[in-house]
Parts: sequence; structure tokens; C-alpha cells
Amino acid sequence: MTNANLAALFNAKASQSDLDDLELTVTNHETKITTVEGQIVNINESISDLGDDKEDKSNKTTTLSSASTNTQYPGAKAVYDALTDKENLTNKVTELTASSTDEQYPSAKCVYDLVGDIESLLEELTTGGGAH
Repeated sequence: MTNANLAALFNAKASQSDLDDLELTVTNHETKITTVEGQIVNINESISDLGDDKEDKSNKTTTLSSASTNTQYPGAKAVYDALTDKENLTNKVTELTASSTDEQYPSAKCVYDLVGDIESLLEELTTGGGAH
């Protein structure tokens, strides 16, 4: 478009319909701008609220110990490492037999049932009571 064409368009008079359309377009844009501004305010408030609840990376720990605090939180590997030393409940047995394995361990009741009331048995042996 040439300067002459631009000058002609600039000097031309717009119809009332054209002005109404233009005013409606401006109003629509102003409404959209107001909406976007409101969304920006909401997002900024949400970000501000997150500041209080986010993880503080300086509190992340890679080990768990008796010195660990409630402020600290462990990494996944620290949790895994801590749990690998725990008893495997699938290896707990309630009965000892000839087929028991070194991976198995007996429950307290299983040991008691096997040994019995050892204190009473020892007392009977030392006092001579209950001789058959």
C-alpha cells in the first residue's frame, strides 16, 4: 500500500456502523485484558501461597538416623536403604521343623512353645522337684 492510499484511507470518513464495530472491538479487548489481569493476580497469589508449603531442599536428607528431625524429609533411596535392614515378614515362621531354613526366623510364641517355661523347668531340675 502506498502513502497515497494510506492518506486516502486516513482522510476517509468512517460510517457510524464502522465506528460502532470498532467501539465494540475495543470494549471486547478491554474485557479480555481485565480478565487476563485478574488471572495474573490469582496466579501470583497462588504462587505466593505455595511459598509457605513448598519443600525446602536444604531439609532433604540422604540418610536416616536417630539424629533425623521432623523438619527433614528423606529421599527415596534413603527410605529404601533404611527398609532393606528390616525383617522380611514372609520369612517369619510359627513352627520349627527339620525343613526350616537359615532365612527363616521364629516368632516369640514359636520359641516359647518349643522351649516351654524354661524357668520352671530349671527350678524343677535344681530343686529336684518333679523327678519322674
